[in-house]
Amino acid sequence: MEIRRVPLRLLTPFLCLLLLPLSGLVWMGSRLLDQDRLLEARRSEEQLDRAMEKEAAEIRLRITSTAQRLDCREGTGPRLQNATKVEFRPDRVRVCAGEPLAWVPLTQPEKPIPEQTFRAAEKAEFADRNGDAALHNYRALFAHADSAIRAGALLRAARVLRSSDRAADALPLYQEMAQMTGVQLSGLPADLVARAARCRVLEQLGRTSELRAAAGELAHDLDRGRWAIDRAAFELHRGDAAAWSNLPRNSAAEQIAATAADVYTRWKSGKLDTESSGVLVLDPFTILWRAQGSTLFALIGGREYVERTYLASQAAGAIKLQLVSNSQGGADVRRYEGIPWLVRGVWSQPPASGQEFAQRRRLVLSFLGVAVLLTAASAWFLWRAFSHQRALARLQSDFVSAVSHEFRTPLTSMKQISEVLTEGRLIQEDRRQTYYESLGRATQRLQRLVESLLDFGRMEANAMPYRKDPICLQEMIEPLITDFADEYGPRGFKLAVEPLPENILIRGDREALHQAVWNLLDNAVKYSNGEKTVWLETGRRGDFALVRVRDRGAGIPQSERRRVSEKFFRGEFAKSAGIKGTGIGLSLVTHILRSHGGSLEVESAPGEGCTFTIALPIRGNQP
Repeated sequence: MEIRRVPLRLLTPFLCLLLLPLSGLVWMGSRLLDQDRLLEARRSEEQLDRAMEKEAAEIRLRITSTAQRLDCREGTGPRLQNATKVEFRPDRVRVCAGEPLAWVPLTQPEKPIPEQTFRAAEKAEFADRNGDAALHNYRALFAHADSAIRAGALLRAARVLRSSDRAADALPLYQEMAQMTGVQLSGLPADLVARAARCRVLEQLGRTSELRAAAGELAHDLDRGRWAIDRAAFELHRGDAAAWSNLPRNSAAEQIAATAADVYTRWKSGKLDTESSGVLVLDPFTILWRAQGSTLFALIGGREYVERTYLASQAAGAIKLQLVSNSQGGADVRRYEGIPWLVRGVWSQPPASGQEFAQRRRLVLSFLGVAVLLTAASAWFLWRAFSHQRALARLQSDFVSAVSHEFRTPLTSMKQISEVLTEGRLIQEDRRQTYYESLGRATQRLQRLVESLLDFGRMEANAMPYRKDPICLQEMIEPLITDFADEYGPRGFKLAVEPLPENILIRGDREALHQAVWNLLDNAVKYSNGEKTVWLETGRRGDFALVRVRDRGAGIPQSERRRVSEKFFRGEFAKSAGIKGTGIGLSLVTHILRSHGGSLEVESAPGEGCTFTIALPIRGNQP
């Protein structure tokens, strides 16, 4: 047998040959994925541009249609949220729908009250310093048919009570006055004046909880545009309400009112065509307007209104348009003709082409993964092959060393005896006979070694010739008993043989089976560990003849039991104890038995010895 040892230095080149193509494949795959992503991005951008162009055209049509049909007729147009529709006239400003205006750029003129109405009462109050007389005169007007006069009388009477340290008595008068809506006093709504005055009285009286509640309601009504007042009046009363209630001001309500005032100013200054329509952006509001003679209709919408009404509703599930402020930018930001906003488009769901690109990338990644796995598997199998070759090389070295030792012992004995005989020394006859017997044993041992090596070589080449003839098991065993006594008897070993059964016939090669049993006896002696008795038993089990060789030696550990039949294998005990052997004995026994349709069974435990059982099929139907 020849084992070629593969140098370890060849492992690195082989691994490089595997890794270099893999690295190239991974690099090409990554490049392909990068190009694929770039192509997908470009195609997606082109598709997005086309979709946004289509959406922009539809938005232009909707904006134009909405602006051209603006009016303040009831029931026209959708319900407004985050937006307000305003009608501007030279003499008034009216909210038609949507969010109210916290203040308006133009207020209604109040109805004048005749000067003589409060002349007598004010004379008693200021000139005569007669509070009771003034209060009497004012009370006389509480039932007047004119609501403006009645409101003026209540306001002045409450003033008299406060100046005479009867502020608490003024509260019912302010409460009654607060119920009078649609009445103007000095350019302000009477109920607004009454509620503000009532808060001041509550502050004067130190009634904090009532003050906060009343001031909170006042602030809420101011923000909701309950009264058509100008900006100065709003700032005055809203500032007081915020101080009394500790509620923050509603900047959104004030901002939309300021935007409406800006639109009104532009219209009055002639910046908006009097017979046209259009779109105006006063960040963050968008104004759609239509001028008709002396009337201007304007729809003022915030960002949320624009996105909900003109952008989100147009996406139809494919793309989504988002408003972008002028300070923002980016490659995905667009401005389209006829649309007053900067918009950004994003896909609500990936287009079909994007799914195709994703599928292709998955295929490429799967291919790369399979390539990596195959390369890793190849490297692993290559490493296993190299490891196996290195292990075989070590076993070969151990085998050659063991064979050399096995040959050295008989050769040394033969050399010594040959030197004695060659030199013609005088030797007594009984000693001469001992030398001849020793020479014969050494020659026989050497012959067995050579035959074992030759048989092993033929076994490895599957060229082992077997001459199978009928054999009587008893006749095959008896020569082994004699050979054992001649070989190991002088060393004190004894072979205990159980009674041999008669008439058990097997079919096989006598010499090969003889060698198989002898190898087991030889191993029993080698591993006897000081025990001088070896047991040989024969019998049958069903259709099989059994030959058992048993010893009480060192035994075989469980971890080595499966490997005892491997070629060149030697256990740790044999190595540590320095027991001689080639490591091919049991491998040869296993090959012989398999060739005869038999098997080798092993039973062992460390420190309790071993039992090797040869099972061979019985020839014919023997009783």
